[in-house]
Amino acid sequence: MVTVRLWLISLLAIHVVNGETIRRERKREKESKHESIQLRTRWFMHAAQNAKASAAGFDTEDETLMLQFEAMIEENMSIATASPSAASIAPSPTTRISSFPTTLPSEGGMTPSPTKSPSEVPSSTTAQPSESQSASPSEGVMDGTPIGVPMNSPTSIPSLRSGVPTLSPSLSLPEVPSASPSVIPTSSSTTPCNMSPQNRADSMLALINVISRQNDVIRGGSPQNLAANWIINGDEAKLCPQDDTWIQRYIMAVFYYSTNGNRWFQCQSPSDTGLSISEANEACNLTSTSAEGTYAWLTPDSECLWAGITCDDSENTIEQLAIESNGVSGTIPFEIRSLQSLVNLSLERGIITGTIPEDVGFIRGLETLDLDNNIIEGTIPLSIYRLTNLQQLDLDQNELQGTISPTIERMTNLRLLQLNSNNLSGTIPTELGKLPNLSVATFERNQMDGTMPSEVCANVDVLSTLTTDCLGAPNRPSPPFVACSCCSGCF
Repeated sequence: MVTVRLWLISLLAIHVVNGETIRRERKREKESKHESIQLRTRWFMHAAQNAKASAAGFDTEDETLMLQFEAMIEENMSIATASPSAASIAPSPTTRISSFPTTLPSEGGMTPSPTKSPSEVPSSTTAQPSESQSASPSEGVMDGTPIGVPMNSPTSIPSLRSGVPTLSPSLSLPEVPSASPSVIPTSSSTTPCNMSPQNRADSMLALINVISRQNDVIRGGSPQNLAANWIINGDEAKLCPQDDTWIQRYIMAVFYYSTNGNRWFQCQSPSDTGLSISEANEACNLTSTSAEGTYAWLTPDSECLWAGITCDDSENTIEQLAIESNGVSGTIPFEIRSLQSLVNLSLERGIITGTIPEDVGFIRGLETLDLDNNIIEGTIPLSIYRLTNLQQLDLDQNELQGTISPTIERMTNLRLLQLNSNNLSGTIPTELGKLPNLSVATFERNQMDGTMPSEVCANVDVLSTLTTDCLGAPNRPSPPFVACSCCSGCF
């Protein structure tokens, strides 16, 4: 009886130890999964906060965070992609240890008999990895099954991937057909990225979920979902997580799907036209006064060569996105804020609906925002007035409402302001007179009233074009009517 009691006490002690071990392992795994996302998130937030007036740049802390993130990727990937022929590979321990001896202890002591099933605790000697490949693709990036889920019956030789935490939980991207299978096979041990296909997908998704909202990414058919599937599965360029420009390539794919690229007049993706890549490139004749790209979108070529895009020659970062008169519709995605080298955003003469994203105001180096002749609604975001480098704000012939903020005085580099043919109301702010470089300002065909401020009229030597709804003064009913003695044109 005493022996049985001792045996029961030993079982209870084992359960307590096992429970604590499992809690510690789960906590460690969770921290490992989220650490890389936290680092990247800190980097993005810090880069946005320290963006320079000309463009966002990296400072010492940015570089430190990036190095930490890359080091983490290399450390995790070196474990997952280790060669099977290596002399010694230390297996990762599982999170459970054997709990119950299969027989009662003998009368002479507490030593239990061996269990009938193999223990999950790794041997003290170095185990050799299995050289046989998995018979079936691993569940992962596209179906929501986390990496590293143990099999129902443990094997005596641990798998190379057993217990290796991924950079982020695998996410489901359902109901989206792709050019390649949605479940990435693991039949080959490595890819040109020096990591398994699954780890490549997990690493890319970890950052995609920082740039985009996770709910958008996993929602079938959303622009973010389609773009994620394309960059991971469909893009023939097969970029790696370590590549410098794959993030902006993903953002451009989001832009393509957000603006219904399959309905553009030209330069659509070959998959949307049924043309070969070379035929699609040849059929793309989109002309722009500023952009240099001439190829069809979502082709294996660099995104810097896609029609309407111009990149910096030294770093290949996107500086201009200018697509005009090409049937661009849908909405402007908020992810565009991550293009911190963008100088020119011109999408005029399209069918864009929705509102101007507040996020556009966080592109600190932006000099031209040209969205005229669309169907954009809502108000002018307050963040737009913080763009101190902006020289051209062209929003005429839309459906904008609200008033012009007095904080427009911050835009000291503004040269052209076209707000005519909207539904703006209120008065013209006196702070407009504090813009020393403003040469063109158009306000006609709105619902504004009042009088043109004398501070604005004082700048007519520079302000050569100034127009409002001032025709028929003083007998015209108000609004719309803006009394103006210094305007160059009345409507």
